[in-house]
Amino acid sequence: GGVSLPLPASKGRMGSGYVENIWDHAAGCLLMQEAGGVVSDMNGRPLDFRHGPKLVKNVGVVASSSPELHQRVVAAVGKHAE
Repeated sequence: GGVSLPLPASKGRMGSGYVENIWDHAAGCLLMQEAGGVVSDMNGRPLDFRHGPKLVKNVGVVASSSPELHQRVVAAVGKHAE
């Protein structure tokens, strides 16, 4: 299985107001989901594209090739983001 983790590089970046752009993730999210993968933010929430050009309701992006792998990655990322 594979994983992609475009996440804020540091706690400082998360607190700096950085927000992902929807055009950087919308097509990849659709392709991953159609192929059976899972995409969420680092908290396990689905990416929310309804709020304009930025993913203002999400922090980072986690894309995994399977639901099982995705759960493990989100859990691991959550432990290290605190």
